[in-house]
Amino acid sequence: MKIITQFSIFDDTELGDLEKLILVIENLPDEKLLKALNKRREKGGSGYSNESLWTAFIAKFVFQHPTIESLIRELRRNSQFRKICGFEPWKDTNGVVHIVPGSSTFSRFISRLMEYESERDKIFQALVKTMYELFPDYGETCALDGKIIESYASSFSKGKSKDRRADQDATRTAKTYTSEDGTKTTTRYFYGYRVHLLCDCKYELPITYTVTTANKGEVPVAKKLLFQTKLPDYKRMKYLLADAGYDDTDLIERLEEKGVTTLIPNRHLWKEESTRQYLDTDLIYDQSGNVYYIDDNGNNRPLRYAGYDKATDSLRYTFKYKAENSKVFRIKRKEDLRIFPKIARTSMKYKRIYKQRTAVERINGRLDRDFLFENHTIRGLSKMTLYVTMSLIISLGFAKGKILGKNKKSLASWVV
Repeated sequence: MKIITQFSIFDDTELGDLEKLILVIENLPDEKLLKALNKRREKGGSGYSNESLWTAFIAKFVFQHPTIESLIRELRRNSQFRKICGFEPWKDTNGVVHIVPGSSTFSRFISRLMEYESERDKIFQALVKTMYELFPDYGETCALDGKIIESYASSFSKGKSKDRRADQDATRTAKTYTSEDGTKTTTRYFYGYRVHLLCDCKYELPITYTVTTANKGEVPVAKKLLFQTKLPDYKRMKYLLADAGYDDTDLIERLEEKGVTTLIPNRHLWKEESTRQYLDTDLIYDQSGNVYYIDDNGNNRPLRYAGYDKATDSLRYTFKYKAENSKVFRIKRKEDLRIFPKIARTSMKYKRIYKQRTAVERINGRLDRDFLFENHTIRGLSKMTLYVTMSLIISLGFAKGKILGKNKKSLASWVV
């Protein structure tokens, strides 16, 4: 008979699921949450400990179980997993031996967890603070995005009975997608929720977030996230990257007051081919940020971006070839902050930095793929918030464990 080799989380090989679970639970600052849960339990009876149920619930995400029933089956067949969770067999008054909790026990535990949003947020904030302490450049380049997660239930009708099969919190929204050439638009309708996420682009880990119903606009929620949430180190942020849905002059102005440069594609609000004259000069510009000089023959000569002038808050432009004409033109950004960010849209620097925005899209992809939000069974805003929070703190906890273990590669990729 083969002897089962004891596992070690310090092997050089890729970590298995049990090792990952241990790594996560050892690096979550969850003492206050468990203390609050245990204090509440003092008034109740005996049963499975909150620590055991909490560990098992974390394992649901680490092991990628789509349902609690799937998690229970794993517990039944894996004695090593049960030992890590701390589940011991016990006999009830009828003489029946129980080795793992039933679905109703987990359901009650999840309901209790939903009531402790503040304690969960403290775990998340503590982990983010750790990232700021471990990495001096954490939070310098950030990306902001809103992700739709459709509800498991169908659209709720007021005429129907309010049972647990319906989702009474979710709302409808529509998103319009435009083709790359701008000639075709497609509208999709959703019923569910929206995760608003601010992340670090280099390490692809979250900084702050909130979960709302799907009909909440991205810009108003972004302002609350950025200006009403106490971020760990706001002064460290240099760039904020977002898609055109966040194109808002007030948002840009308020971020620039804090020294943050925004890189946000502007929505085209004029006729596509039209241009505007800059003050009473020979310069014209379009809404893509291209600037032209009108020569004596009435020809539009494209100008080259030559840098940002901080003293006058202007963008400098010159002719393509200095030998032809070395004159320098300045366009003050207050002409239109949406069209003229501190780094010109036409520059290679803008494209190089903005390319990092894909980090938030990869995080959204992991929520769908690795944390199974693409095909879930969640109903209700409180439960959706709980599951999103768990996904993010597990990502951060695993990253923290890897860093402390002297492994800084692929911090955000915890699934093989």
